[in-house]
Amino acid sequence: MAFSYLDNKENDWVVDGRYNVMPKQKAKVDQDSKNDIYYLYSEFSNGKKLEGGKGAV
Repeated sequence: MAFSYLDNKENDWVVDGRYNVMPKQKAKVDQDSKNDIYYLYSEFSNGKKLEGGKGAV
C-alpha cells in the first residue's frame, strides 16, 4: 500500500513510503498532513488493486 498527500505549504504531493499489510491484518497509517487531500494505492495478493481518494486523478 502506498499513501500520498498534498502538502499545502509546497503545493506538491508527498509520498510517505510503502506499507506491507499481511492478509486479514489491520494497519494504521499516521500521516503528517494538515488537510484531507490524499491518494491511496494498494495491491492485493490475488492481483486486485484499490486506488483513489480525495484528490485522486
